Amino acid sequence: MERILSGKATRKDEKELCEFTKRRIPIHWGGISDPFSCFEIEQKKSLEILRLFEKYEYPFIVSTKNKRIVEGEYWETLKRCKYKVIQVSLISLRKELEKIEPNEEIKINNRLEIIKKCAKENIRVVVRLQPFIPLFCEKGLEELIENMASLGAKAITIEYLKIPVILMPEVKRAIMELSGILGYDIETFYRKYGKKTSSDRELKTEMKKYWIIKTRKLAHKNKMEFYCADNEFRTLGDNTICCGVGNEKGFERRNEFRTSRMLDEGKEIITIDDYLKKDVDLFEKISKSKWINMGNSYTGSMRKKMSLKDLAIEVWNNPKCSLSPCKFYNNVKFIGKDKNGNAIYSRE
Repeated sequence: MERILSGKATRKDEKELCEFTKRRIPIHWGGISDPFSCFEIEQKKSLEILRLFEKYEYPFIVSTKNKRIVEGEYWETLKRCKYKVIQVSLISLRKELEKIEPNEEIKINNRLEIIKKCAKENIRVVVRLQPFIPLFCEKGLEELIENMASLGAKAITIEYLKIPVILMPEVKRAIMELSGILGYDIETFYRKYGKKTSSDRELKTEMKKYWIIKTRKLAHKNKMEFYCADNEFRTLGDNTICCGVGNEKGFERRNEFRTSRMLDEGKEIITIDDYLKKDVDLFEKISKSKWINMGNSYTGSMRKKMSLKDLAIEVWNNPKCSLSPCKFYNNVKFIGKDKNGNAIYSRE
């Protein structure tokens, strides 16, 4: 990590990551696992990383549920970090949540304490309604958002629960336990009211839209920003950056080689020339084989030599691909190809 932040890389993969850090593109830390879990009691690796962010004044957004981040050395170090945004995952204030997430360290009151303490220090807090569980999260939603606003949170971001199409035994057990707490079979519910998107099963678009719009209205009513991490509805957010970063100092230099940037610009017709305007040189330097689905979806020796730019163009030109703009977003339509065979999309 220090070699990457300092620009003193020794390996090829480190050098590729340095292409991001030398541009000061913010790091999103956590989300798949919590950086401040019980492993920190002995390891203290996340404390070391916080100290590196402090040392290099590097912008980061961190996702957590654990109160450890606002305690002791962690809290003192966090306060000294120059550019930071805190995401707290909290989908409900209902006591049943503590049955869904039975961990003493992440009780609801502990997460409320994170929000309150960070807001008091003028640290931007984004509350993640992720995963938004149908029927469960809807009850008490207004109370949750009002409470977050009163504690000083600046933004809400939402994303519905996704269920893997292929359920490993441990995931199957977790789904069954969740269903018992919810009072309905969540897997059957998703089979009936869902659709397959790549390797996941998601709720159908029309079922998600009502509550996403309602969440946006409640956020704005309570003077909070709203962002949508549910890919279909990115354009319903105050911008299409799904993590909830606003216009904070230090976070200006975002990655711009992304299809959502063009939706922010409000163009009706979107071509590959629009796509290839910004940060293309960065993604020419990043190899696909190092970072994307190694050994899974993309295989073959020739394809391993592709850059992320090459892969992005390939996805752009395949409207049937789950990552193409017309599949990824709800309001984008494939309308044909230009004289060079590149896809053209329109915004509906």
